[in-house]
Amino acid sequence: MKTTSVRLARAAAAVSIATGLALAPVLGAGVADAHVVARTSGIGEHGFGVVTFMVPNESDTAATTELKVAFPGIKHLLPEAKPGWTAHVAKNDQGAVTEIRWAAVPGTPGIPIGQFAEFNVSGGPFTGELTLPATQIYADGETVAWDQATGPGGEEPEKPAPTINAASEASSSSSSDGLARWLGGAGLLAGVAGVGAAIAAMRARRNDAAGTASAKADSDG
Repeated sequence: MKTTSVRLARAAAAVSIATGLALAPVLGAGVADAHVVARTSGIGEHGFGVVTFMVPNESDTAATTELKVAFPGIKHLLPEAKPGWTAHVAKNDQGAVTEIRWAAVPGTPGIPIGQFAEFNVSGGPFTGELTLPATQIYADGETVAWDQATGPGGEEPEKPAPTINAASEASSSSSSDGLARWLGGAGLLAGVAGVGAAIAAMRARRNDAAGTASAKADSDG
């Protein structure tokens, strides 16, 4: 039982490490390369989940005070409440979200020089690979449009648009759920086996005790 538990723990750790390695390039790109990037979290087979925009301040002179992100008409989408920021949601005639604009509240620092911030939205459905152009505005009036597509040969442009792959996330989520169920089932089986072994051992001890008592009674008689 102990060996089984150790193996399960190692398997879970391997999954955690693999997930971290998969996210590392995305997380690193957001800060090290000073790009506005997007990553997904928990998007299931129906396309609902959370999208996080990582926004680094790459200016040497001014704070970031505004962020605008364009969406391709997402039916259900809510921005997360963020202290020091307001969020305005724009919709089309069908009621689908086409843009969310975050603005720093006057008198607050926004995103200071040399720092970054995350902006979360929750909803969906997100389907396939989506490009989500973003516009970053600084306190001194500078505007940076993150809206360039990746080149035909895969080369990264100077101002790449944030992208997500909802289909890949949903597939990964499904695989993770399957592994979690397998690990849970294996743990349950191991637990049942342990209980069974304990009961068998108790019965064996009782039988031994009963046999000893019977033998002693015969000897005394």
